[in-house]
Amino acid sequence: MTRLESTHNELIEKCKLKDRKAQETIFKSYYSDFMKICIRYASDKQAANEILNDSFFKIFTKIDDYSGIGSFEGWMRKIVVNTCLLHIRNNKNYNKNLVRQQDGGVAIFSKSHLDNEAISKLNMNELSQLIQSLPKMSRAVFNLNVFEGFSHKEIAKTMSISEGTSHWHLNYAREYLKSRIKKSNNDK
Repeated sequence: MTRLESTHNELIEKCKLKDRKAQETIFKSYYSDFMKICIRYASDKQAANEILNDSFFKIFTKIDDYSGIGSFEGWMRKIVVNTCLLHIRNNKNYNKNLVRQQDGGVAIFSKSHLDNEAISKLNMNELSQLIQSLPKMSRAVFNLNVFEGFSHKEIAKTMSISEGTSHWHLNYAREYLKSRIKKSNNDK
């Protein structure tokens, strides 16, 4: 065991004993990385901050559930993502962006990918703003698939939607981002 792992394990044990300094150290160590996740899902920075605070509250109150098997960061990341999704589900506009066909099915468009050259012309802040402008459900599905690596089956289970709806939201997000990126590049 390296010194870093030893220190990390000591912090976890101290957090289990409700040691405020250890909690503060964990908070400061992961704040930036986890805030980036929250910002991808939230509608604004204030909501992201709220989600992050809820996430850390859950992390520290459930830290006894961490078995030591697997990455502590991965365990925390899962809590952060699930807290983001819970925030979306609890929002009264959760199903507002579902588009249904007359036969009750969900419209699924053909898959299109973003043009890498067009994306490379954007800075990270511009791309983040474009993702933020997506409707909440489409943004959540896009983030889960692209950034978290979830399959449509996993997204459907996590978000309590059908796989077809997950596909639709991902395709909608891609088309939306593609058109906004193209427009942004034409404006430059």
